[in-house]
Amino acid sequence: MNFIKNTIKLLLITIYFFVFSFLSVIKTYVINSTLKLSILILGLYGWLLYYLDTNRNELFTNDFQLNILVEAHGLLFDLIIIAVFFEFFRKRISNKDKIEKLENDLIDYKMWGNNESKTKAVGALRRLSKINAVNIDLTDFDLSNTKLQELKFLCFDFSKTDFTNTSFKETKFLGCDFSQTKLNNTDFTGCSIQFSNLVGCKEFKNAKFTSSYITNDSKEYLEKILTKEQLANITWTSSSKTFKYWSLWIKSSIRNMNKAKIIRSKNIN
Repeated sequence: MNFIKNTIKLLLITIYFFVFSFLSVIKTYVINSTLKLSILILGLYGWLLYYLDTNRNELFTNDFQLNILVEAHGLLFDLIIIAVFFEFFRKRISNKDKIEKLENDLIDYKMWGNNESKTKAVGALRRLSKINAVNIDLTDFDLSNTKLQELKFLCFDFSKTDFTNTSFKETKFLGCDFSQTKLNNTDFTGCSIQFSNLVGCKEFKNAKFTSSYITNDSKEYLEKILTKEQLANITWTSSSKTFKYWSLWIKSSIRNMNKAKIIRSKNIN
């Protein structure tokens, strides 16, 4: 009996993926989301089960046929789980491709070195922030006189970058590197700068820190560099490493290792 049930379940799963592949054509031309397509298929599948349930006495005349109906009900839950995991991994792969493209775009914008490149770079950074990109190399970049407000930067490398007259209002920084960064007249109003490296950055002239939050691991260094007026606006927070910090650190380390592998493979070729 168990063999028959497992065979039926395998057959139903095979039919599901056959239908999913067939309807992918509809996705390409009509539905622009794999999740929506999955919901459509599961909706049709649920409607079919409802129809079979309401007419079971007429349609199913023996135990074997009834077993098929029972297994079909159990399969509905399995298909929901499969659809959720499929969409989750599809989105991760899609985000990975987007990040790689935006990183390459930033490299091009750095080489241009004009106002148009700054505008495009700001747009790229907004998109990277939206998909929670981690460990982006933005070293030695000119982003002066720009607005990077209400964004989130996770383990970005800003070393040697020029942020003169840049507005970071309400932006969050976690694990970022500001070594040798130019921050003259930079506006950090309402910013959260957590576990970020500010040591080595000496250009803070007229920088605003109104209602900003900075972890106290940078406190000793900043007290030597900033004015009393600037320090008075800063709220110091605990530098104890949180779960969020360590999970981000692991994610950043994995991304660093993948980058190193790509560089080595390019050098070999």
